[in-house]
Amino acid sequence: FCVDNEKPGAVTTEEVIPWCQFMQEKGVKRILSLLGDDEVEWYAEPIADSLAAHGFDGNHYTRAGVFVDGAVEVMLDAFKRADAAGEKIVVHCSGGGGRASLG
Repeated sequence: FCVDNEKPGAVTTEEVIPWCQFMQEKGVKRILSLLGDDEVEWYAEPIADSLAAHGFDGNHYTRAGVFVDGAVEVMLDAFKRADAAGEKIVVHCSGGGGRASLG
Protein backbone atom coordinates (compact mmCIF):
# COMPACT_ATOMS: atom_id res chain seq x y z
CA PHE A 1 0.00 0.00 0.00
CA CYS A 2 1.22 3.43 -0.90
CA VAL A 3 -0.58 6.74 -0.48
CA ASP A 4 0.70 7.72 -3.93
CA ASN A 5 -1.50 4.96 -5.35
CA GLU A 6 -4.65 6.68 -4.12
CA LYS A 7 -5.38 8.39 -7.42
CA PRO A 8 -7.01 7.24 -10.65
CA GLY A 9 -4.82 4.93 -12.73
CA ALA A 10 -1.94 4.84 -10.23
CA VAL A 11 -1.82 1.05 -9.74
CA THR A 12 -0.43 -0.58 -12.86
CA THR A 13 -1.18 -4.03 -14.19
CA GLU A 14 2.51 -4.79 -13.71
CA GLU A 15 1.88 -4.39 -9.97
CA VAL A 16 -1.19 -6.63 -10.01
CA ILE A 17 0.48 -9.55 -11.82
CA PRO A 18 2.98 -10.47 -9.05
CA TRP A 19 0.14 -10.32 -6.51
CA CYS A 20 -1.86 -12.79 -8.62
CA GLN A 21 1.16 -15.05 -8.95
CA PHE A 22 1.80 -14.93 -5.20
CA MET A 23 -1.79 -15.91 -4.43
CA GLN A 24 -1.69 -18.76 -6.94
CA GLU A 25 1.56 -20.05 -5.41
CA LYS A 26 -0.22 -20.11 -2.03
CA GLY A 27 -3.18 -22.05 -3.45
CA VAL A 28 -5.63 -19.17 -3.29
CA LYS A 29 -8.49 -19.69 -5.73
CA ARG A 30 -10.85 -16.84 -4.86
CA ILE A 31 -10.69 -13.14 -4.06
CA LEU A 32 -13.17 -11.09 -2.07
CA SER A 33 -12.44 -7.43 -2.73
CA LEU A 34 -13.73 -4.80 -0.33
CA LEU A 35 -12.73 -1.92 -2.60
CA GLY A 36 -15.21 0.90 -2.93
CA ASP A 37 -16.25 2.36 -6.28
CA ASP A 38 -13.75 5.19 -5.82
CA GLU A 39 -10.89 2.77 -5.02
CA VAL A 40 -11.30 0.60 -8.11
CA GLU A 41 -10.51 3.75 -10.07
CA TRP A 42 -6.97 3.64 -8.65
CA TYR A 43 -6.16 0.80 -11.07
CA ALA A 44 -4.87 1.65 -14.55
CA GLU A 45 -6.99 -1.17 -15.99
CA PRO A 46 -10.21 -2.45 -14.46
CA ILE A 47 -9.08 -4.68 -11.58
CA ALA A 48 -11.64 -7.36 -12.47
CA ASP A 49 -10.17 -7.57 -15.99
CA SER A 50 -6.59 -7.77 -14.73
CA LEU A 51 -7.51 -10.50 -12.26
CA ALA A 52 -9.46 -12.46 -14.88
CA ALA A 53 -6.49 -12.34 -17.24
CA HIS A 54 -4.37 -13.90 -14.50
CA GLY A 55 -6.59 -16.72 -13.28
CA PHE A 56 -9.29 -15.09 -11.16
CA ASP A 57 -12.34 -14.82 -13.39
CA GLY A 58 -15.80 -13.55 -12.43
CA ASN A 59 -16.61 -16.85 -10.75
CA HIS A 60 -13.59 -16.48 -8.47
CA TYR A 61 -13.57 -12.71 -7.90
CA THR A 62 -16.24 -10.92 -5.88
CA ARG A 63 -16.30 -7.25 -5.02
CA ALA A 64 -18.42 -5.91 -2.19
CA GLY A 65 -18.01 -2.26 -1.33
CA VAL A 66 -18.54 -2.48 2.42
CA PHE A 67 -20.33 0.83 2.69
CA VAL A 68 -23.30 -0.13 0.49
CA ASP A 69 -26.53 -1.93 1.29
CA GLY A 70 -26.34 -5.68 0.86
CA ALA A 71 -22.56 -5.88 1.24
CA VAL A 72 -22.70 -8.32 4.13
CA GLU A 73 -24.81 -10.75 2.11
CA VAL A 74 -22.39 -10.55 -0.82
CA MET A 75 -19.43 -11.19 1.48
CA LEU A 76 -21.10 -14.13 3.22
CA ASP A 77 -22.03 -15.65 -0.14
CA ALA A 78 -18.41 -15.41 -1.30
CA PHE A 79 -17.22 -17.20 1.85
CA LYS A 80 -19.91 -19.87 1.50
CA ARG A 81 -18.98 -20.54 -2.15
CA ALA A 82 -15.29 -20.81 -1.27
CA ASP A 83 -16.07 -23.14 1.62
CA ALA A 84 -18.38 -25.32 -0.49
CA ALA A 85 -15.67 -25.62 -3.15
CA GLY A 86 -12.96 -26.27 -0.55
CA GLU A 87 -11.01 -23.30 -1.90
CA LYS A 88 -8.89 -20.65 -0.19
CA ILE A 89 -10.15 -17.08 -0.38
CA VAL A 90 -8.26 -13.82 0.11
CA VAL A 91 -9.96 -10.71 1.48
CA HIS A 92 -8.56 -7.64 -0.25
CA CYS A 93 -8.97 -3.95 0.48
CA SER A 94 -6.89 -0.94 -0.43
CA GLY A 95 -4.30 -1.12 2.32
CA GLY A 96 -4.84 -4.26 4.34
CA GLY A 97 -5.13 -2.39 7.60
CA GLY A 98 -8.79 -1.55 7.87
CA ARG A 99 -11.58 -3.48 6.24
CA ALA A 100 -9.53 -6.67 5.80
CA SER A 101 -8.62 -6.38 9.53
CA LEU A 102 -4.95 -7.10 9.11
CA GLY A 103 -3.56 -3.92 10.62
